[in-house]
Amino acid sequence: MCYSSMSKMKNVIRLSLLFVIVSCIPVTAHPWYHLVPKDSVDSFYAVQNAYNQYWSDQEQSKGSGWKQFKRWEHFWGERVYPSGIFPDAYDVMTSYSQFLEGQKDRDNLQKTYFWREEGPKEVPENLLSYQSSGIGRLNVVRMHPTNSNIIFAGSASGGIWKSTDKGGTWELLQFSDVLSLGISDIAISNQNPDLIYAATGDDNGHFQSRTYSIGVLKSTDGGKSWLSVGLDYEIPQRVLASRILIHPEDDNIVIVGGSNGIFKTTDGGNEWVRVYSARFVKRMEFKPDDPSIVYAATSGFYSSFSEAEFYKSTDGGDTWEYIRRFNGAVRLEIGVTPHDANYVYLLGANSTYGGLHGIFRSTDAGSTFELMANTPNILNINVNGEGSTGQGFYDLALAVSPVDKDQLYVGGIHIWKSMNGGKNWQLLNHWTGSNGLPFVHADQHNLVINPETLDLFSANDGGLYVSTNNGSSWKDISSGLGITQLWSIDVSQTEPGYIALGTQDNGSHILKNGKWYHVNGGDGMVPLIDSESPQYLYTSMQNGNIYRSVNGGNSFSRILHTGRFTNESSAWVAPFVMNPYSGRSLYVGYRNIYKSENRGSNWRKISSIDRYPLNVIAIAPSDTNVIYTATASDLYVTKDEGKSWKVLFSANAQIKGIAVDNKNPERLWVTLSGYSDGNKVFEINGDKAQNISYNLPNVPVNSIIYHKNSARTLYIATDVGVMVFDPFSLEWQVLNVGLPPVVVNDLKISYLEGRIFAGTHGRGVWSTQVFDCNTEKPDFTFSGPLAFCQGQDSVKLTLQGEHYDFTWSNGETTRTIWAKESGAYYVNVRNAEGCSERSDYITVNVTSVPVFEIKHNGAGTGVICGQSEISLYANFGLKDYKWSTGATSAKIEVTEAGEYWVTAVTQEDCPVKAGPFIVAKAEFPEKPYIFFDQNYLKSTEAVSYKWYFNDVFIENSDTIAIELTKIGKYVVETFNEYGCSSKSEALLIETSVYDDVNGQYIQIIPNPARDFVNIILSPELNAKELIIYDAIGREILRIESGNELNHSINTGKYPNGVYKIVVSSSDKQIVQQLIIAN
Repeated sequence: MCYSSMSKMKNVIRLSLLFVIVSCIPVTAHPWYHLVPKDSVDSFYAVQNAYNQYWSDQEQSKGSGWKQFKRWEHFWGERVYPSGIFPDAYDVMTSYSQFLEGQKDRDNLQKTYFWREEGPKEVPENLLSYQSSGIGRLNVVRMHPTNSNIIFAGSASGGIWKSTDKGGTWELLQFSDVLSLGISDIAISNQNPDLIYAATGDDNGHFQSRTYSIGVLKSTDGGKSWLSVGLDYEIPQRVLASRILIHPEDDNIVIVGGSNGIFKTTDGGNEWVRVYSARFVKRMEFKPDDPSIVYAATSGFYSSFSEAEFYKSTDGGDTWEYIRRFNGAVRLEIGVTPHDANYVYLLGANSTYGGLHGIFRSTDAGSTFELMANTPNILNINVNGEGSTGQGFYDLALAVSPVDKDQLYVGGIHIWKSMNGGKNWQLLNHWTGSNGLPFVHADQHNLVINPETLDLFSANDGGLYVSTNNGSSWKDISSGLGITQLWSIDVSQTEPGYIALGTQDNGSHILKNGKWYHVNGGDGMVPLIDSESPQYLYTSMQNGNIYRSVNGGNSFSRILHTGRFTNESSAWVAPFVMNPYSGRSLYVGYRNIYKSENRGSNWRKISSIDRYPLNVIAIAPSDTNVIYTATASDLYVTKDEGKSWKVLFSANAQIKGIAVDNKNPERLWVTLSGYSDGNKVFEINGDKAQNISYNLPNVPVNSIIYHKNSARTLYIATDVGVMVFDPFSLEWQVLNVGLPPVVVNDLKISYLEGRIFAGTHGRGVWSTQVFDCNTEKPDFTFSGPLAFCQGQDSVKLTLQGEHYDFTWSNGETTRTIWAKESGAYYVNVRNAEGCSERSDYITVNVTSVPVFEIKHNGAGTGVICGQSEISLYANFGLKDYKWSTGATSAKIEVTEAGEYWVTAVTQEDCPVKAGPFIVAKAEFPEKPYIFFDQNYLKSTEAVSYKWYFNDVFIENSDTIAIELTKIGKYVVETFNEYGCSSKSEALLIETSVYDDVNGQYIQIIPNPARDFVNIILSPELNAKELIIYDAIGREILRIESGNELNHSINTGKYPNGVYKIVVSSSDKQIVQQLIIAN
């Protein structure tokens, strides 16, 4: 089966900057992943449940792969709680970019903080009885094509490093304005070694990834500067590039394999075409003597298949031919050799337990393969290859000698060698240096042989190792790589320069007297340095196993074994803290808090929370009976050292950090992980919580520290660096001068050294000076009562002394302000160095008063019409009313025009006053009349009108005339300019009304009339009554018609004008117009 981009992929994909959080989890290599429902593969909790289901009856032993998942689970669990939905990476980057944009004009704090790298930069000296030390995780190593002294190394979350002296020294290749990245692959042009491509992200450990990716990077100057040509995938969150090939004869041709197939460019990365899209392509190689032939191996990651497959292209990667599926293998590594270009080796990892599936060889350029060996299990941790398990989904590497086609090297947990094409194997190292074998750190990710020197390099979870004698001995050349991934740190408050670290994959380290030491193994979690006697040192490993040293780290003993003592589950990184004023008292969190008062020799439970594993513990420095802890989103407090507990605060995300004021045990700050915008940091005073997230970007906040005795100086560790809260401006500012933009997990302040230390996940420990901002507290004077009634007084506050800058608590920036509203008033001042301090405060209590006014029931704005009276009334519910008339009730009756006032007192004894209220007198308007105007009823003229039908007000009837549409009673009310009104007599309309403009029913002869007029009625009208109205609607004549059809009327006695003749029958009324012109 062939996959062709020319026939199937007509669209060309443009390349653009892509910021991606690698939340993808290609754990399909492990059997438990297939327990995840297909419609829930993007759900954190579905993946977690599948893992727990599988491992419920399995042994979580070394080398079985369970640690890789638990690390991933810990990192993402706190970030996606409670929804389980992974974040939209583009939104995260947009939020951070907007935050940085807002920092451009706020450099007053930034300019005072300059970070320096503390390390470790050299491999810590091992103090254990077995070999264990390492500096950090590397994914890939690459050789310069023409200079064997130059080596490039790509780390799991610390960027690309370059050595020009075979690993003697290292320098970081900077990525400007880009997060400190994981690197999956590096490709260097044979034609132009200054042309380098890098695949960003943590390919080897990406289901446990804590790194960021921006797709594919390109450098044309040997790594001094970089341009992103990251493939703009349809689902960027779940895409990762794994392998890059640069054509050896035309470096404009680049092929990239990854989790959504293979892409190819022929113009140096400007445009890309997807040439294969079905599977996750993890490895690719050119045929050594013919770059038109390309090999590709897929993995079960990101696909519906768990079996790996092998593909071959014979046209430079434009089309791909399916060669073979390796049933039972989840991942394949490819090895080729120029010694015989037709040889292709495949190393397969088993899909059931991650052990060896087999070593396969092709001697016909990948067209067919034969099994060379599937035993021993060289991916297992045992030195003899016994057992079925391994970590082939995580650590898998293959290298073939360029001068001996039968000489192979395989990397799993260890490194093995075959001299006969993979039939037999020899173990070359041991992960602890046991069994008489040389030490190479566990978990190999990339094996590379330098074709010029034949030196063998191994990139693994401890760094970079080299063998110059075909694997017989090894040298660690990792010193100089600042790539340590930290969980937590501690600094001594009694010995300057004494730092302790807990690291992923590389145990626990300490820095003492300028030298780094490796003091404990495993995953180092939370270290503690005794605050009184620094010879006492504590480290912890996963799930809250605690170790103690009484000799400054030279040796350790376990003092708390989770499974044997508590039988409680804990977080992967269990909280572990020391009493702020007594190094003898220790606290560790599982589902409850356990305390030791003799440096860990004995422990007792001091809580009964027992719900979920605890995330964090904090002890109030000013009252150590006050303890705070948190489960996922609930913050608990005890004020009696654990006798009773209550929930103090609940959040919508996981609580990660707690900092307590060193003077006030009820004042604290908590930070939240996750991606809930605007919910990052809260300040709690007593039982009141205030959100102080302000301008923070939507990134997880991992920890917080309060600078003791400061007004409100807070530092937070986030996924994009360190930020500080400026109490002066009430904004957060980024502190990134010299600090790489990297995930920061922990912060500590050394008051002894005056520095803050940041523990990063991928770049080790950094520190910067913190300024002792114990500037003189500002003072202000005030005058006036501190309690008064609204609108009747104020408090004058005036700042004393000279200050560089200042802001009052209400936001005003003048030296003198007037407090007219309730609240706490204080002033923040700042000196030229950016140090802020806050004054004491005064509390102003302003009693609010209601709007006090006089209302009335009269006309207009208060008019007495005719000889009537109106009522004036003030707000009810007050006391001590007093009117200008002398009346003492809330309501009075008024008959005379004039000005009226009223005073009263509120229930809070605040006096109020209303007035003057002006009362006027006016006469009623003349009584209006209603007359007919064709099919309308019209009123006599007035200032305004209201019409009523059957005694109900007609909506929107404020005009002089209304349309006659219904039979019934009509009344008009007219108003004069004072608001006084009169109503007309009711006009009863009992029949339909017709305007007889054509004379069908009524003939008027003559019209206009002079002295007399004849009115002739039609017999079919059957008229009963005839009425004549004048122009203002007054009735001037009414005639009972009877059987008479002709009516002669003397008009000479009526004034000249326009009149209406209305003739009524049993079912209608007919209207005609009469003009009298005598």
